[in-house]
Amino acid sequence: MQAIQSDIARSLVPFGLGKTLLVQPFAEGFSVNRLTGGDAPLACRSLATVEVNHIEVIGRVGLPDPRLGLAWMRSMTFYGRRFDAMASADPHYGLRRKLAVLPDAMIRRQIARDDHYPVVGSYYAAFRNIIQVKRRTPFVLLSGTLSAATSFPVVLLDCKDRQLADTLATSLRLILRDSGAEERGERRSHGDTGIDVVELPAEDFEKYFSAGAYKQN
Repeated sequence: MQAIQSDIARSLVPFGLGKTLLVQPFAEGFSVNRLTGGDAPLACRSLATVEVNHIEVIGRVGLPDPRLGLAWMRSMTFYGRRFDAMASADPHYGLRRKLAVLPDAMIRRQIARDDHYPVVGSYYAAFRNIIQVKRRTPFVLLSGTLSAATSFPVVLLDCKDRQLADTLATSLRLILRDSGAEERGERRSHGDTGIDVVELPAEDFEKYFSAGAYKQN
């Protein structure tokens, strides 16, 4: 068991942090962990250690932003890389609100065609869509380097051990499946947002943000 000393983690536990796979860097790779409970101090159990060829930051998870008119308010929100990149050009949240109400079919098309992840969604829906489209496993990185005050980065790891990578992907799919009824209940209780849903062409995004955001050093 390992204790977690993080105000961000404590704030996100009631919103589903314990229903994700957490990774922490160490000298030879990353440890993959799960929270063991929501009591203080927080503790996590190590599931595996992985060596990686590459790490890609695809966004972050944080508390839901009420300015988006979200259909989920009791779970963490996944904010794709594009979301933060377009903030300065979208001060009134017009485009970002449209992203937040896209149906799953449109979200999957956005993920498939744009590696900068123009997606906003409940973490369990977003993670399931990423697994389905990209055939990769999203991990929550226990690091304060991205939007440090409120969020944890979400990363994809290119694992050297493909069998272990497949096992971790299966584990996360099973964890997220338990959240499906929770998501459906939240959307029913929230009702109609009153926002027109349209698919957003990739060229439209280029008007709102620079292509260089979130590059890995």
